[in-house]
Amino acid sequence: MNTTKQEVILCVDDDPTVLHSLVSQLQEELFDAYIIEAASSAPEAIEIIEEIQKSGNTKLVLIVSDWLMPDMKGDEFLIQIYEKYPSIRSIMLTGHASEAAVSEAEEKAHLTCCLSKPWDKNELVVAIEEALNRSKQVILCIDDEQLILNSLLAQMKQEHGERYDIELAMSGEEGFEILEELQRDNVHIPVIVTDYIMPGMTGDVFLKKLVDTGSNSMNIMLTGQATLEGVIDSVNHGGLYRVVTKPWDEKDFLLTLKQAIQSYNLKMNLKQRTIELQILNKELEQKVLDRTLELENEKEKFRVMSLTDELTQILNRRCILHNLDSEMARSKRYKHSFCIALIDIDNFKRINDTYGHQMGDEVLIIITKIISQTIRSTDSIGRYGGEEFLIVYPETSSDQVLDLLNNIQNKIKETKIPKTDLTITVSGGLSQYSDGITADDMIKEADSFLYKAKENGKDRFEFK
Repeated sequence: MNTTKQEVILCVDDDPTVLHSLVSQLQEELFDAYIIEAASSAPEAIEIIEEIQKSGNTKLVLIVSDWLMPDMKGDEFLIQIYEKYPSIRSIMLTGHASEAAVSEAEEKAHLTCCLSKPWDKNELVVAIEEALNRSKQVILCIDDEQLILNSLLAQMKQEHGERYDIELAMSGEEGFEILEELQRDNVHIPVIVTDYIMPGMTGDVFLKKLVDTGSNSMNIMLTGQATLEGVIDSVNHGGLYRVVTKPWDEKDFLLTLKQAIQSYNLKMNLKQRTIELQILNKELEQKVLDRTLELENEKEKFRVMSLTDELTQILNRRCILHNLDSEMARSKRYKHSFCIALIDIDNFKRINDTYGHQMGDEVLIIITKIISQTIRSTDSIGRYGGEEFLIVYPETSSDQVLDLLNNIQNKIKETKIPKTDLTITVSGGLSQYSDGITADDMIKEADSFLYKAKENGKDRFEFK
């Protein structure tokens, strides 16, 4: 990139806020590498351009212009400037331009790109760097006759010399050497003009090999002797754009060359848009994946919420009863026994009345944690209601359950409740599955034994 201060970038927009933002961003990103000029309309911009062109110590290298402006739209303005000063690069900013207007500007003003408003700062910087780094494009002419090459050079320089460098080669082999050098330097080659009959490598063979290199050039073949077979082969396999017969008419040739350049620009713009579309598609796919994952996470969150008691984070009443039904069905099928226990915190109302409901909630959470950490991995616990808990013990006898419950009872009594002198106790009742009994029957039986434990002094578990 040329970083002399004498190179100028011109920003054009009729909105003062947008223009200030654009200029500020360029000054921030480019520091003092370029002089940044600003214009609020196309006529004002034209005046600035004329002054720069007359100046001996500044050079306008890039215009960044809005599309929708009073007096003259951006595409008309940039086309007019390109026709007069084809070496000046241009970028158009728009939030309203039609596809037809953008296409015409790309074709006739050779836009580096068109960015949508509000633009992404990083995209703008990349587009500007691309425009500023892009050196003169090259047209390559290949012919084994020096006179022909001289004639091509003279005609092309007169019409396209300000915007394009013209490279000459006297054989297909030399042409490939030049191409390799230009490609290494990342130089764009919009058009290659090659003779057909040449010693060594003929034009059709050259074009077929050229296609294998991945070249995007529009290829014109000069010939006075080419066979129909050779031309067809070049069209089908060599990416041939046009055939120009020798001796050619200068106006017709230059028109063909202009059309080839336009076709190349359209092709490259389409290729760039395809790349941008692919990137956009990937971004959209990623957004869809992210959103899908987000929805799955939300779905899982709601699923867990539907199964979980909000305060204690153990199974809620509906879910623990579902587990009871499942265990009953399994026990019926495999002739297993299992037990349930209903556990109630003793004197819980007094805790709420004395210390408040927040402390009551804290006690519930502490008791839940103790029970959850004490039961086996095969057991399940749920909040049955208020300060009551239901535990399902698969394939476990009543004697085994009583031992497990006593362990829970001891750990609860040993636990100190922060900021209180409370000693928490629990009472409970058991029920053991037997043939013919229902889940409701087991709940009723466990509840009756829980009531009995309360009547018998609390801090105990009862079973028949």
